[in-house]
Amino acid sequence: MPDIGLVLVCLAGVCAPYLLGAAGVVLLAESALLVGLVLPGTSTVLIVGSVVGLGRVDPIVAAVVMVLASSGGAQTAFLLRRRRGGASSMPLPPKRMSSSGFVRRAQRGFDRHATVASIASHLFGGTRTFGPRLAAASPMAFRTFALCNFAAAALWVTILLVVGSTVGANPNVAPYFIAAGVGLMSITYGVGLVRRRARTPSAGPKDSAPTFDVPATP
Repeated sequence: MPDIGLVLVCLAGVCAPYLLGAAGVVLLAESALLVGLVLPGTSTVLIVGSVVGLGRVDPIVAAVVMVLASSGGAQTAFLLRRRRGGASSMPLPPKRMSSSGFVRRAQRGFDRHATVASIASHLFGGTRTFGPRLAAASPMAFRTFALCNFAAAALWVTILLVVGSTVGANPNVAPYFIAAGVGLMSITYGVGLVRRRARTPSAGPKDSAPTFDVPATP
């Protein structure tokens, strides 16, 4: 099995600047385009953090590029959605569709708590793509969204760069981070599953009314 640290050293020594540029493009597209749902934004920042931990990329430069790309993509998506008419440009799915409940709850959350929702949505994959569009459909001003989103992007990038740089500088700790990530995902999924089952009413057997045989009169 090849040494992970040696592989990263070779990769960073050959194409570290290109890797940083490509990572910026991925983060920009993840927030700005709907195709961002399938782009590995979190993994991209972790890889850049690993290269930072090897000393091949300046951490300040990496952080600035990552934050500007991620937040710039989100702000672009917000402006495009707002320019196309906000809520009227992307109607919610019909109530009979399975995803309609989640989308409607998310939109109500942005309408009521736009600041908190804008920050929280940038911290998780998938919501970084839909979050700016839901915020644009709410009464939230662009300047407020831009400030909240920039702060969230800075927090998200900083956490992942620290984790990635730690792994890059100490490749032996990678299995522990992977195990922690898998455990956190399992706990999150389990909590969500329990909550969904708690909200679902149990369909127990229905008690039928007793019937009595009435003799027919002659």
